[in-house]
Order: sequence, then C-alpha cells, then structure tokens
Amino acid sequence: MSGRAVGGGTSAAAGVGGGEDALLRIEGVSKTFIAASGLRSAKRGDREQVRALDDVSLTVARHETVALVGESGSGKSTLARVAMRLVEPDEGRVLLDGQDLLAMDRPSLIAARRRIQMVFQDPYSSLNPRRTVGYAIAEPARVHRLVSKREQATYVQQLLERVGLPGRLAGRLPRELSGGQRQRVAIARALAVKPEVLVADEAVSALDVSVQAQILNLFETLRDELHLTMLFISHQLPVVAHVADRVAVMYLGRIVELGAPEDLFTHPAHPYTAGLIQAQPGRHRRNSKPATRRHSDIPTAELTGRGCSYRDRCPLATQICHDTQPPTVSVGSEQYAACHHAGEGSAAAQETASALSSCTAN
Repeated sequence: MSGRAVGGGTSAAAGVGGGEDALLRIEGVSKTFIAASGLRSAKRGDREQVRALDDVSLTVARHETVALVGESGSGKSTLARVAMRLVEPDEGRVLLDGQDLLAMDRPSLIAARRRIQMVFQDPYSSLNPRRTVGYAIAEPARVHRLVSKREQATYVQQLLERVGLPGRLAGRLPRELSGGQRQRVAIARALAVKPEVLVADEAVSALDVSVQAQILNLFETLRDELHLTMLFISHQLPVVAHVADRVAVMYLGRIVELGAPEDLFTHPAHPYTAGLIQAQPGRHRRNSKPATRRHSDIPTAELTGRGCSYRDRCPLATQICHDTQPPTVSVGSEQYAACHHAGEGSAAAQETASALSSCTAN
C-alpha cells in the first residue's frame, strides 16, 4: 500500500472529511497536565508534565458520527472535554459551526452549550443521587428556558419515552434504576436542550454486553431521527464499527490513523491500529506475528517529542522513526495515517479483520 503525503503531523489527516460542512472543528489542540510523579515528589514540590494532546485536529461533518479509539491514556476523553470546553487547552481552537468556543465569554458559552451535550461513561456518578430522574432531565431545559413549569412533567415524560423508558420512572432516584436505565436517563438529560452535537465518552463500556447493544441501537435511532452529529469515544473496536462513519485512532495524544471503519479494520495502515485489531479478545492467532513489540515499560507522553510516539513499541521502527515525526499520508481514497511505513504492518491484522467484521455484524 503506497502512501501520498498530505501534510505534516496529524492535523492534515484528522481535518480531512468534514469540509465546509463541518459542524465541529478541532484545530491544532494541545494540552499538557502537570502532576506529581509520586508521594515523595509531591512533598518536594516536583511536578511531571504529561502531554495529553499534541497538535490534534479533527473535523466532524454535520450529521456524521466520528469515533475516537485507542487504549487508556491515549487522550480520547481529554479531547472530548476540550471539545465541550470542560478542559481548557494550551493551544488550538474549537469551532462549533464556525464559532470559537474557546474565545467565548460566559453568556455566549452558556448559549452555545445548548448545541453540544455530553453523555459520560458512568451514569451513576453523573446523576445527582438525591434528585429524582425527572428533576435531572428537566433541569437543563429549565436553565435554558425551553419549557415552563407547567409543561415540565409532560416534557420529561416525552423524553423518557424517546429513550425507551416509561414515564412513571420520573419520580425514581438513580439508585432505584439499573445501569442501562441510568444511562438512558443520562441520554434523555443530554437531549433535553435539543442539541445538535452529542459527545458520548465511553457511554457503553460500563454496561453488560446485552445492554450495550440496546444502547448502541438507541444512539443510532436518535442520530437518524433527530439528525444528530456525534463524537463517539470507545476502546472497543466492535462497538466503533457498529456506529461510526469515520474512525480516528489515537495514541499518546496524537491521531495516528483516520478512515472509514470498513477500510480501517480490514486494511489498517498504521502498526498501532493493526495491534488494536489483533488485541481483540477471543481471537485465535497462533500463526500471526504480533503487530506490537512486547515492552515491559508503560509508554509515556515523553515520547511525543521528537520522532514517532509509537517508535518504542513498533516492529517496523527504523532510525527515521526516532529522528522525525511522521507526516500524514494518504493510503486510500479516504484513509490517512501518520507513519513513515504506512501500510507495511497491516498484513498480520488482516488475518483477524474478518473475525472482527463477523463479530460486529452479529
């Protein structure tokens, strides 16, 4: 698979696909957190810099679902929170329909928040345990003055029924519901202000497999019926293949590959994507060569400086990978990878791609 350079870093690839119709546009976002490296370091005042996002750009077109995948610590949730302006980045812009959220004052941001809402991973911790389900759903609508007090009960009942719950649950507390029911309540609360963009941060990872399928089907139904634009975050590849129009693969704060799920999971161009596919549980790969090099050390954000951030785990790494950050290259009609050896490490992963496809089809 040959590669055609389309720009340096990850920005060029990640920005492809949204075009002029991009409703959500993230441009050159970087974020560094300062954290104590240990108890003794904290007492001494020593601090460690963790590069969570490194010049990340991403576009989400109107009515499109873009998924972010990657292992823990790759920066997926941080990017989602930056998109919501729950986390302030060090550099970059977040444009919602052409308006920069990061440059808005408080009144403008409150108004813009109606248009973009988030569903968190743990519905129990994101719901007030002392407030009823009805209160949790109605509160955003009251804050934005979308419904009167007289209309509130009917509005809540309609939202509960839209997410597949009976209206009588409005008087229940979160602890009286199952995990799947609580997540449906969280989705109803996000829909209460009639948003255009829905950000789902690992919204099904804490649920049982059978319940996951139901919530995924609900997301698809809501997207189609309400014409939502979605940024969907998950570390589960079968989940991503089920809901996404495009998939962005993140590693140590960078987007390393971007493309349609059918292309990404059958012909991965980046060795890290190939490794994610091979790491899917339940796969029999006795004769497959590992796509990632076994390494005793946990990768750190320090590797995101000079060179490729994946170089110490990559079986294809050469000297150029240590010296130079890889450019983003085109490896297909709508597939891009930030790799000096794009496409060379995908053969082993293709042996398990068919199994992944059959898993997502069931």
